[in-house]
Amino acid sequence: MTGQNHPSAAEIVEDAAYLKNEQQHYQQQQQQQQSTTRTTHVDAPHSTPSILSSWKTEARMFLELAGVTTLLNLGFVLSPFLTASHIGRTLGSLYLSSFTLANLTANLCTFSLMAGLWSASDTLSP
Repeated sequence: MTGQNHPSAAEIVEDAAYLKNEQQHYQQQQQQQQSTTRTTHVDAPHSTPSILSSWKTEARMFLELAGVTTLLNLGFVLSPFLTASHIGRTLGSLYLSSFTLANLTANLCTFSLMAGLWSASDTLSP
């Protein structure tokens, strides 16, 4: 596949630094929680921003993954519909019937097989 962007060394180092910072932040939160459980007084305003920033970070990371997956699945599903619409409007019903038969054959023979293999690979991968 051509056109794939591989991360540069600087991006990998930046990601590693970000993950190390997140790990330190998590450890600090754990220490703060342990120290507040030992005392009887809990200061709620100080604990809220750390929870909020952690929640925002989790949401951003989730949307980065889910957004790309959603766009890929939409492209996979919408492509035959858009092509059939264009063929039906420009070439007529005979060509639309031909495309529909070819699309059905391709779905039964290749796309469903590939989707099953990808699903199995996703399930079995570590």
